[in-house]
Amino acid sequence: MKKSLLSTVALAFGGFAFAQPLYVSTTPSNRVAVLEEYTGNFCTYCPDGHAIAQENIEPTGAITLKIQTGGFSSTDPVFGGSLQTPTGELIAAPFDSQGYPNGSVSRKAGNTGIGRGEWVAAVNAIQSQASPVNIYVAGTVDVTTRQLIVTAEYYYTGAPSSATNYLHIGYYQDNVPAYQYDPGFNPNQFYLLDEGIYDFDHCFRDMVNGTWGQAISNLSQGSTALIIDTITLPASFNSFDLEAGAIKLFAFISQTSQGEIVTAAKATPTFTNWPSTNEAGLIYASSIKNENCIGKTGSYAPKALIAAYGSDGLSTIDLAYGVNGGTANQSLTNLGLAHNEKKAVTLTSAPFTYAATNNFNLAISNPNGSADPSAADNTFSGTFNGGNTGTADKIKIEVKGDAYMADESSFKVKNGAGTVVLDVPLGSMTNSTTTSWYVSVPNGVECYTFELFDDYGDGWGYNTTSYFKVINYTGNTLGATIKNINTKTDLESAYVGATEITSGGTAVGLMDQEMAAFNVYPNPASDVLNVSFEAGQSDYSVALTDLQGRVVSTHEINNASGTQLVSFETSNVAKGSYIVVVSSDKGQITKNVVVK
Repeated sequence: MKKSLLSTVALAFGGFAFAQPLYVSTTPSNRVAVLEEYTGNFCTYCPDGHAIAQENIEPTGAITLKIQTGGFSSTDPVFGGSLQTPTGELIAAPFDSQGYPNGSVSRKAGNTGIGRGEWVAAVNAIQSQASPVNIYVAGTVDVTTRQLIVTAEYYYTGAPSSATNYLHIGYYQDNVPAYQYDPGFNPNQFYLLDEGIYDFDHCFRDMVNGTWGQAISNLSQGSTALIIDTITLPASFNSFDLEAGAIKLFAFISQTSQGEIVTAAKATPTFTNWPSTNEAGLIYASSIKNENCIGKTGSYAPKALIAAYGSDGLSTIDLAYGVNGGTANQSLTNLGLAHNEKKAVTLTSAPFTYAATNNFNLAISNPNGSADPSAADNTFSGTFNGGNTGTADKIKIEVKGDAYMADESSFKVKNGAGTVVLDVPLGSMTNSTTTSWYVSVPNGVECYTFELFDDYGDGWGYNTTSYFKVINYTGNTLGATIKNINTKTDLESAYVGATEITSGGTAVGLMDQEMAAFNVYPNPASDVLNVSFEAGQSDYSVALTDLQGRVVSTHEINNASGTQLVSFETSNVAKGSYIVVVSSDKGQITKNVVVK
């Protein structure tokens, strides 16, 4: 770091005194608050904190800084690297309460490590108070050499709390695309792509004059100084590029090096010496999450994340894209991107034929009708799976889920004609339990699809291992797993898997007979609920459970064979929805019922 000070300055401390300030206001004003927001890319509620900062705090003129830190900030699963920085970790350490998201408002006692619900009141309280000092910050960035020149000036309109305060100068970055976990609960306005790629604004990068600032001494009413710092911006932090044309500046004065912040200011620097006028980048493109069987037709309508890197921004761009060698072309106009802004665009569908592994490619060209001077970031490629194949006379569907299966989860199995051959609706599965269903596979070759749904949007594996397995089950003998869907990573709100199954046909198995004869009546029930099924020389458990999987009543039948009838007394059962579960060593059958 190189620091230079105006030669006209008279030495007054470790700061510098003027008879009359050049830029900063000398009119008394209220304090400007600083929210240091401790956040993480795997934090469930952090997007809600970001929304509060953007919608309720930034419009007041306060400064907000997103500092990724702690256990909820980890390696980015899409881009690699991390948005954490060494300086950000040092700043967060004395103030972060580890309850995410939390933050510190002007580092005031009682305002450190507080939850997002307390931020607005804390900011408003501080900004209603008179400030003894005003501060000004400005700067220029040479985008080619990455040289940053920062000018900061302060003026004490009143008496400071002590003769020594501390001046802090730093910078953050806007429009940083990175992964952010979202279970479906939190605000989605920051998400650029379905893959969890998120637009981080106000992303803290570093301090210019040290982690805890520099002392300014011999202060009294009327004290003023102008400080100019010159540094070269680094190329990246933890593998995340620092875009010189996307930074913003801030400065604040604190009572002690780590003490309460008195007031603050922020500014957009002037950008000079751009390396190019018209330049664009292709940051990311979506693939297809769902599967289909090999040879089936599909369509590819990618979302492409495009960036403007030239001084003139980006108005038009040409794209070429396709799957498995296919090519489609599209020109986009009126993009309206300023320099270093990013935008996700959805392209027109292009047809393709599913293979076991499918390759997709995208390329951009001709930003604003001109040749791109830097084409290294103009292409993107990736792969996605097609369905697999298997052989079975009958399949067993085995599901392992989390503690919210009964309230959130459902699935359907469809044959090649699109007919539903197994429908397990919401409320049919039991929490934190492995459950099985059986489906006969008719003679021939057919494509089966498995449609999985989660109402909450965080898959079936919250804090647990989960899966959806399709298993070869021939002659009531368990065979190999044909397909295994990881419902913790593949499934968010919905997912379609596919498998082509070749079958020689099968006689109806014992569990199929039981399923065909399974009947629950009356439904709704008031005084009694009857359950009938066809037993196949086995031990059975027949249970009535609530939607959380808690057993209300149960009957055990040993060595049962033939038609079985079980009755539950329901006159004393609370009104509501329940599940009848018939279990044996061959699997489990369920049916939803209502007690009125």
